[in-house]
Amino acid sequence: MINKNTLENVYYTFLAEIVNIQDPMETFLIGKVEDFTIKSASIKGVFIEEHFGIVNLVDSSGDVEIMLDSEKLKQLKKMNLDEMVVFKVSIIDNDSFKKINVNDIMTINDAKELSK
Repeated sequence: MINKNTLENVYYTFLAEIVNIQDPMETFLIGKVEDFTIKSASIKGVFIEEHFGIVNLVDSSGDVEIMLDSEKLKQLKKMNLDEMVVFKVSIIDNDSFKKINVNDIMTINDAKELSK
């Protein structure tokens, strides 16, 4: 069972608990974006306009790298990265790894509104 933690009335999953997830679930991940890298995509060696990003998210329990598509990357760039960032995600266990799909990126205040 995954423990649900709370920060300002928002229930979320500690990053270190992701490895224990066995059933598909939707949850919030809350942390500090320590670093993110923008990558260019290519098809058969030809670069295309689409970019993606790799985010290093850190909380008090650990850290995780999350890949973002171009739309979520644009959303992240608009955020104040000096504050905690909330990722609304779906997590699926694919036996050898956990697949994290980012559904939304928001501030803690936005997450509080969704949690009411």
